[in-house]
Amino acid sequence: MLDIRQVANAFAIRKNEFATESRHTASCLAEVRPLLCQLEKFDQQTLLLKLNEHSNPGALPTIERIAGASIIRPFPERWGNRAEALVWARSILENVQICAVDGSQIAPSRDWSVPIGAVQAGCFINEHTPAGGFHKSLRFEIMMGSDLAQDADDLHGFPDQQVNLRRFELECQTLCDYMQSSQDSRALAFYDGSFILSFAGALHPDLSRAYVSAIRAVLDTSRQTRIPVVGYVDSSYARDLLRMLATLHDLELSANLTDASLLEAGMHWGDRSELWCCARQDRLTAQAGSIGSDYYNQVVFTYLQVSSQNPPARLEIPLWAAESGLTEQITDIVRAECIVGSGYPYPLETADALAVLNVHDREQFYRIYQEHLDELSIPLHLARKTASKRRRR
Repeated sequence: MLDIRQVANAFAIRKNEFATESRHTASCLAEVRPLLCQLEKFDQQTLLLKLNEHSNPGALPTIERIAGASIIRPFPERWGNRAEALVWARSILENVQICAVDGSQIAPSRDWSVPIGAVQAGCFINEHTPAGGFHKSLRFEIMMGSDLAQDADDLHGFPDQQVNLRRFELECQTLCDYMQSSQDSRALAFYDGSFILSFAGALHPDLSRAYVSAIRAVLDTSRQTRIPVVGYVDSSYARDLLRMLATLHDLELSANLTDASLLEAGMHWGDRSELWCCARQDRLTAQAGSIGSDYYNQVVFTYLQVSSQNPPARLEIPLWAAESGLTEQITDIVRAECIVGSGYPYPLETADALAVLNVHDREQFYRIYQEHLDELSIPLHLARKTASKRRRR
């Protein structure tokens, strides 16, 4: 149970720290924002020369960096109400096939004498035709025994990591299958998350390679099929632009600053930042010789303001799509889907609702599992502590 009084007391004890930290963050932003504005004096080539000495300065300018141009690209459309915004959104999405994929999982539990896990990927395809055609599908897999081990000699290692990886691979494979099968020349796919897998640098090398291989397959398939795929990060903590500024000006960055907080003050609904190429320094790039993170330079990113209350979302798209002149088409589609979804892309919202495995689903899964093992006369035991909890709750 939660003791509300103790929670309130804990917050009260650290009240001054919250205030101090907030003031410090605001002060750091006030210091850094003018440096971002100074970049507007430079064109792409000049800025590249300034960053040339640094192998991974965080971000690199694209062809959109023009001397004297604002880093923020304003969105010209304005509406008087939501109904008008929806009319615009429908005009953008008409006859554009959109796919979104999301996943969920059931982690293996030591509560059961025979551990088992499961992964699920949900795929939502909206045709956006007058007939209103859409498709929903699910892929479900169970993981057991050696599936849950990092290698054959590690049956009691970190099974959660294997389930996380398999879910990721299943999501990526579902996206690839869609792009390879789609016949729509205006199609677009949504990926829920970032293509830049910094976290993989902290994993076992075999896991890192598997994650990188899966995401590279998505980017390669996008390029081969000429279907753009958008990595959508609703609440981004990325600091690529900040790292670039720190590189240029030899700054120490506050831990609380993010690219989104840096850009937020200068953006209105629908505005986006110009495109930047990802040049992040992380553990994965440090292992590039053995893992292969050289794909970072094939990803460009922009920040798009799609909410009046929250910082801008981060959009990542393959470099080929930007070089093909598809950036405005892609960002318009994202804007339109965020209008339909009231601040969050409707296809991703739908794919999440389709794929999610809730507490009831997990209970059903284990009930079917138990029945299956009973048929095979395989004993399955529930830990006494867990059984006690179930009786008391």
